[in-house]
Amino acid sequence: MAAVFGCPFAASADDGADGTPRVLITGTHIAQTDLETALPVQIIRRDEIARSGVTTVEQLLERVPANFNGVNLGATIGNGANPGLSAANLRGLGSGSTLVLLNGRRLGNYALDGESVDLNAIPLAAIDRVEVLKDGASAIYGTDAIAGVINFVLRRDYAGIEVSADYGAAQHAGGDSGSINATAGYGDAARDGYNVFAALSWQKEQALKAIDREFARTGHRPDLGIENLIGITFPANIIDRPGRRVLNPSRADGCAPPSSLPFSPPPFFTPACGFDPASMVDLLPGVERGSALVRGTWRADRAIDLFAEALLARNRFDWQLAPMGVFKFSGLTYPAGGPYYPTAFAAANGLSGDLPFAFRATELGPRLNSVTTEMQRYGVGAQGQAAGWDFDVAAVYNRNQQEVGYGGSYLYESKIVPALNSGLINPWGPSAPEGQALLRSTAYSGSPQSARGTSSLLNGFASRDIAHLPAGPLAVALGAELRRERLNYDWDPAALSGESPLGDGLFPDRGSRRVYAMFAELSVPIVAGLDARLAARFDDYSDFGSTTNPKLALRWQPARELLLRGSWGTGFRAPPLYALSEPVTAST
Repeated sequence: MAAVFGCPFAASADDGADGTPRVLITGTHIAQTDLETALPVQIIRRDEIARSGVTTVEQLLERVPANFNGVNLGATIGNGANPGLSAANLRGLGSGSTLVLLNGRRLGNYALDGESVDLNAIPLAAIDRVEVLKDGASAIYGTDAIAGVINFVLRRDYAGIEVSADYGAAQHAGGDSGSINATAGYGDAARDGYNVFAALSWQKEQALKAIDREFARTGHRPDLGIENLIGITFPANIIDRPGRRVLNPSRADGCAPPSSLPFSPPPFFTPACGFDPASMVDLLPGVERGSALVRGTWRADRAIDLFAEALLARNRFDWQLAPMGVFKFSGLTYPAGGPYYPTAFAAANGLSGDLPFAFRATELGPRLNSVTTEMQRYGVGAQGQAAGWDFDVAAVYNRNQQEVGYGGSYLYESKIVPALNSGLINPWGPSAPEGQALLRSTAYSGSPQSARGTSSLLNGFASRDIAHLPAGPLAVALGAELRRERLNYDWDPAALSGESPLGDGLFPDRGSRRVYAMFAELSVPIVAGLDARLAARFDDYSDFGSTTNPKLALRWQPARELLLRGSWGTGFRAPPLYALSEPVTAST
């Protein structure tokens, strides 16, 4: 689990002329009283979150229509993988094209893919509202804001204690879940000059196995004409290449259900055995996640607030896949003199000499996978009014680290092939203790891959009304940003040497860059009911160059019941650090 300390970056400015509070809405740096902006922003408020019954940020965003085809947490049957990541994906353009903010400033990217934000790190209990901008915003925020922006705004000036818990049980086995959320706050910033707020969140979900659901229990349905089995199985199939046959000595005994079943798909298989991966895989991973956030706000004087925040989170995902299979077109044979040689079966089927075969390490159980994520975020800043300007400035540090774990029947290829060729391991049944020990010695267990990404951010902006036109105030915002990003990929020695189950061609990866940006925005009330927003941003990257992106947005409300919006702009997405720092490879 995790602990956290923090403060919000979403600022409220001074009141409008009629006393209505002016607030910042995602997609602009100019505070305003009208929440219906020139850009399409969906706002999910705290009371809506409470009524929805969701317990995680991931579940909340599943209800946003614009967010679809996001990263799936469930491992698929067979050789599916699970990155331990839940990411937003507005308009289906990819998670790397959706910018995710916390109180108006960037969250650190998930280090393993270098381009997505892991939503699991945000404690739901700390959120006051979620603002979803369903339009590009590179002219405001820079890279990644292609499909849109999701801004999580933290609760402010909360005082009191809240604790909630829930438990969910499925009708059938597997998939149970439970969570605990707690919040506490003390102090009133307006009255006492300070407020301290803390939120804790913990959740655990039980893995859901394919065998626990009727629809996924097996991929072998000959009654429906479906034989979704794999020829690499245990007991092993013998491969008779000259006779173009695949045979199995255990077929007469029914193979070894439920993981190995009789089958004979054309054109090369005579009655043999096939592996059913559904018997040993997870549909959904086991999940345990915890996060904590603490935020403090201090009123330095009547017009300026200081804030500090810290967020810590730890998530672990565990899932299992089918046992590893071993098949080589040459080099994997059972010796004619081996203690488990099927002499009678070979003679009856016209086989002699060493027997080529395909093997699956079912005796070692499924392949076990895990991804452990640790996330840290710290920020300090100030917001308020000075010299007639509303300002907001902050420094933020993000750190995101993942460690990948392998176990179970992951095998060293350099070890398993000689071990099987020795004849001490029985490909068709239980091995003697010596063979069992030899098989276990070929298994890989450890953390072959780790990734760490950091980003340091210093940015600020200020806005003010510069003139009063007949239709309203003419307002401007100016800002600048400095960002430093680093990414490290590391592999263990076995992975680097090509000895691990990950194969060869792996290498450590290092990358870093600095980013400078300047941006400006202008709000122009043209006539009553017709407003224009103009924005432009210049970004300079140390590794791939610079870019300038403008935007024009119009809002026209000819009647109370009718609101029309339109916008034009350009956007960009900076290449991930790993894409720039990894070596160029070519193959033929």
